[in-house]
Amino acid sequence: MKHGAKVVFFGRFVAILRCLAAFLAGVNQLQWPRFLVANAAGAVVWATIFGLGAYFFGREFTHVVGPISLAALAIGAAAVVWGFVYLSRHEAALEEEAEQVLPGPVGSLRMRRKRELS
Repeated sequence: MKHGAKVVFFGRFVAILRCLAAFLAGVNQLQWPRFLVANAAGAVVWATIFGLGAYFFGREFTHVVGPISLAALAIGAAAVVWGFVYLSRHEAALEEEAEQVLPGPVGSLRMRRKRELS
């Protein structure tokens, strides 16, 4: 809930997050105006970076893609390993923090919202 707009914005730059950003924003009840602004800003920045990159690199891009792909793969693998290690070491603290933000099971939150809207 605290970083929802950031996840939506930066989700544009990560293929898997690009597909899941809207779903995660909905599940975490991100307000639609914040989602709209973050999603649009992320799309504009992403399109600008890739468009200008293609324009300026042109044919040289094919020579650079190989080494950059290998470096990105190595960085991505290291990030995944780091993420698993971090989550396994801090799981209890993260669960406690999540419980403080949204106490009780998620189902009870839905019921509460339905009652408030009725």
